[in-house]
Amino acid sequence: MRLRRLSLALLSGGILGAGYWPGSWGVFAWAAYVPLLWVVRDSTPRQAFLWGMAFSGAEFAAATPWLYDVVRRWLELPAPARAFCFAALCAYHGLMAGLACAAGRRLAQLWHDRRGTDLTAAAAAFMVPALVAAEGFFPRQFPAQLAETQLFHLPSVQLLEAAGPAGLAWLIIGFNAALYLCFRSYKASSDQFRRYAALLACVVVVLAANEAWGRWRMSRVDSETALRIAQGRSLRVGMVQGRLPHDRDYLRLSHERDLHAHNLSAYDRLSREALASGPLDLLIWPGNILPDVFDYGSADSFDPSLGGKPLGSFLRERISGRVPTMFYTVGRDRDGARRWAVVLTSPSQEPLALAEKMILTPFGDYTPGGSLFPFLRRLNPNTRAMSRGTRPGVLRLPDKARIAVLICYEDLVPGYAAGFLPLGAEVFADIAGNSWDDTTMLPYQHMRFAALRAVENRRYLLRSTISGVSAVIDPAGRIVQSIGAREEGVITTTVALLDGQPLSGLVGRWLYRLAAGLLAGLCLAGLSARRTGGPRTRPRSP
Repeated sequence: MRLRRLSLALLSGGILGAGYWPGSWGVFAWAAYVPLLWVVRDSTPRQAFLWGMAFSGAEFAAATPWLYDVVRRWLELPAPARAFCFAALCAYHGLMAGLACAAGRRLAQLWHDRRGTDLTAAAAAFMVPALVAAEGFFPRQFPAQLAETQLFHLPSVQLLEAAGPAGLAWLIIGFNAALYLCFRSYKASSDQFRRYAALLACVVVVLAANEAWGRWRMSRVDSETALRIAQGRSLRVGMVQGRLPHDRDYLRLSHERDLHAHNLSAYDRLSREALASGPLDLLIWPGNILPDVFDYGSADSFDPSLGGKPLGSFLRERISGRVPTMFYTVGRDRDGARRWAVVLTSPSQEPLALAEKMILTPFGDYTPGGSLFPFLRRLNPNTRAMSRGTRPGVLRLPDKARIAVLICYEDLVPGYAAGFLPLGAEVFADIAGNSWDDTTMLPYQHMRFAALRAVENRRYLLRSTISGVSAVIDPAGRIVQSIGAREEGVITTTVALLDGQPLSGLVGRWLYRLAAGLLAGLCLAGLSARRTGGPRTRPRSP
C-alpha cells in the first residue's frame, strides 16, 4: 500500500513537472494534483509530508531534466557526490509540497475532530490554500509558478494582468480539488456526488469566464498597441544574436574575457545588417564586448572608465554604428564590488546610464550560505562572487522611451518587473545569457517563463540573449519574432510604448498572503472549537 501511494505521488509530480516543458504538456496540470489529494486523505500528517515531498521532488526533477548535466559539469566532485548533490536539491524542493500536505492534512484532522467536518471535504478544501501559499513563499532555485504550465494556451494566462500568478494557481489547484471530490464520491451517496458535481460545475463556469475574458483582453491589447504605433508612440529596435564558438565549454564561456573580440566583431557585423533595413532607435547587444571589467562610481553618479580611460573612447573606436546601443557586461564600483550591468549609450557611443542586476542567481552568481560555511564555495568553484545591485534600472533613451531592464534571472521573479511601472517604464529589455546550457530545452523554457512578465505588466518584452532564444514578446505573451538556440541572426521590430499599471501590480502578492492568512484563520477556528463527542476517524492502515 505504501509503495502504491509513493508511486502515485511520484508519477503525478512527474506529470506536473512535464507541464513546464515547451509544448502543451501543461494540460495535465488540471488533474495532476488529484492522485496527491487521494493519498494525502488516506494518510497521517506525517505520511502526507512524505508523499508531498515525493510529489514536489519528482516535479522539480521532471521540470528541469537539463539540470543534472549542469550540476555534473559545475561541481568538480566525483560522480557519486554529484549525484548526491542533485538528489539533495530535488529533496529540498520536495519540502514545498511536503510541508503543504502535512499542514493541510493536520488541519483537516483538526476540523474533523473538533467540528465534525467531513474529513474528505476538509482535506481537499484545506489543501488548496496550503499549496498556493507554498508556491508563494517557499524559496526555490528557480521561482516557477503553476501559471507557467499554461503558456500553451494564452487566453488562460491573461488573468495574470489582474491577479498575478497566484490567481491562476488558485484556479488550477481549486479545479483539482473539485475534480478529486467528484471522483472520491462517485460510489458514495448520490446526494454527496451531486453536491460535488455542482461544485465542479461552478469551477468550470469560472474557467469559462476566464477564457472569455482572456480572449477579449487579447483583442483589446492588439487594438491598443496598433493605436499607439499609429500615433507614433513606438520604438524601432534591432536585436542581434551571435553564434558562440562550438569548440568551447559552454559552462565557462561567461568567465572568458577573450570572447569580447569575437562578440564585438559579430555584433558590429550583424548591426550593419539590421541597419540596412532602415533607421533604428536602439540596438541591443546581449554579450560582453569589453576586454576587462569597467569601473564606475555608482548607478547614480555614472562616470565609466576602462583601463583608466573614458569608456566612451573605447566604444567609439570599435563600434561603427551611430545608434544608441545597449550591452551586457560586468562593472566594478568605487568599493571594488563587481556587478552585472547593462550600459546604454548615446548615438555617439557615449555611455548615458546603466542598470545593475538586483536579483542574483543562486549557485551561479553567489553560493547560498557561502559566507557562513566557506567550504561550500570550495565545493562550487565555478560560482562567481557577484554583488547585488544598488537599485533597479529604468534607462531613459532621450526623447524616445523609458526602458526597464531585466537581467537574466530577474525575468523569472513575478512582481519584480511591476516595480518598474511606477518609474515610468514603457517597454522591457530582458538581457540574458543561457550559454552555459543551450543544448537542451532550457533556453526555450526560460523564454516562455519570461513571457509571463509581458502579460503581467502589459508591456512589450525585448528578450536578447547571447546564444538563444532571443525574441520579441507582445503584451499578450505571443512570440512575435525569435532567433533559436545556437543560431545567428537579427531581429528588427517596431514596438508600442505603453503606460498605465495593471491591477496585478497593485494586488502584488496579496493572493498568496490570502492563502497563508486563510490557513492561519482556519487553524485558529479549529483550535477554538470543542472536541466533538463522536469517534475520531483515522486513515486506514497502509
